[in-house]
Amino acid sequence: MTEKLRPLSKTKKFKSNFLSEDKSNIQILLDKIAEMYSGLDGEEPRYPLKRFKYDDMVNSDFFTENGCSRKQVIKNIQQMFDGVISWYSPYTTFNITTTPLLDTVAASTVTNLLNPNCLWDFACGKFVLIEKNIIHLLGKTIFNSNNSDGLSTFGGKGTLFYAIKTGISNCDIDHKKNGLSGNYVVICSYVSHFCLADVCDYVGIGTNNLIRVPLQPNREMDYDALEKALEKSVQDGKKIAAVICNGGITLDFCMDNAKKIRSITDKIEKKYKLPYKIHIHGDMVFGWAWRFADEKYLKDCNEPAAKKILKIRNMLKNMTATDSIGVDFHKMGLCPHNSSFFVLKNGQHMDLLGGAVTAQDNGLWGNKHLHYNSLENSKSGTGIISAYTSLCTLGSRGIAEYLMYLMHVKETYVNLIETKFKHIFTILNTKSLGFEVVFKVTIDGNPFTKEDYINLCNGIWYAEKPPYIVSQVLRYFRNGKPEPALLIYSMSPHVTEKHCLHLLKMLEKDCRNLAKNRGTSPDSIENLFVPK
Repeated sequence: MTEKLRPLSKTKKFKSNFLSEDKSNIQILLDKIAEMYSGLDGEEPRYPLKRFKYDDMVNSDFFTENGCSRKQVIKNIQQMFDGVISWYSPYTTFNITTTPLLDTVAASTVTNLLNPNCLWDFACGKFVLIEKNIIHLLGKTIFNSNNSDGLSTFGGKGTLFYAIKTGISNCDIDHKKNGLSGNYVVICSYVSHFCLADVCDYVGIGTNNLIRVPLQPNREMDYDALEKALEKSVQDGKKIAAVICNGGITLDFCMDNAKKIRSITDKIEKKYKLPYKIHIHGDMVFGWAWRFADEKYLKDCNEPAAKKILKIRNMLKNMTATDSIGVDFHKMGLCPHNSSFFVLKNGQHMDLLGGAVTAQDNGLWGNKHLHYNSLENSKSGTGIISAYTSLCTLGSRGIAEYLMYLMHVKETYVNLIETKFKHIFTILNTKSLGFEVVFKVTIDGNPFTKEDYINLCNGIWYAEKPPYIVSQVLRYFRNGKPEPALLIYSMSPHVTEKHCLHLLKMLEKDCRNLAKNRGTSPDSIENLFVPK
């Protein structure tokens, strides 16, 4: 006789480790979160970590026959956070990573608990509807279009992947069945994101067919060079998969004018009688927030920081001329990783993505099969709910206040450097509209070399308990020439002038120590991160 069926949730190992049928044990989850978090010690801008070699540490001993005790499981989990950067720290000024709103973290946690798969609306309730609402908002605000469509995806790299894949289908629809035929090119500026080369590799175009054109003095793409690159590519028999238009990058907030790019592509299409419209993608993963900031609030502020934000906001209006955009909410939307969206101005162009298998969609709930257009078949809803929670919580006023705060932090650093640290630090990005601070180091008339900046940052980054974290720019272009510099990108919501002053004092001390002991380290340029 078959043994009487006993629920797994009633057995010793699994008891209290599932949400109960009546959901009455939710407090257990909250207690587990608190227990795991309580052991994460360290108030530095990075949790303490002693450097190690992976070959010396990798092992699979954590997997045992009977599993680990709960105490051991918690210990194993907590050690994973060794070395994690504390983005909330006022002394973390390293990169574009936000401290997420607690509301977005809570929403993401509930989503992970209920585990909807957003490949198909039947499996995820209204998550696809909310995804469409966000896409509609982005399309209406950026494109002035009510016909936009798109996808949430895994990151900014994902948005570029979808953009280039759309562009390939646009210029060569037969490739979807027959494969790539001939040569394709993607054209962007020198300062467009380095991962574009990877994406060209992934989609089969090849990295040699990514063409980067130079910049004008104002950091916009050189439009004459763009036209020549397009013309040469067409003359060489190549198909234009996409032109990437910068919609604000993290250094100097570089923006290209999409309307000028559109006029050039229109000219090329007409001159060479191209059978397709050249796809223009707006890379707005960073810059989107400026377009959403409350205009009236900023005008009422009537101060230099607000005027810079308004200037960017106005300049981004030209992005209406693009065919698609990418947006990251985990950059400027106060959301956890990953929360990105790829948005097409014309929703009918979704057919350019996927399509090997299709499903009937009569507009009714239950018939939205996003996996037929998407790279992903297993798709978390955390990015969707995080973005939605952030937009609902902040509104345009909240986004404007956030940007104003970041600009005020920058102004504080700039003022301190110019009044108290001018003897050692010199600000380079004086014309930037963004909130980054780029500055060089000079001690007793001797400017830091590239190797000095590398060694300084190595000493900071790889200390077991770094008291602060700054970054570096090894090729900051000024007056057409590259020079190395330091970079402060402060995004913590807790910064005061006292924090800024203390960080600069610590930095000055470390710079002087490096200058004093220059050349004593045998590993002068190890651990160098420079994108290929």
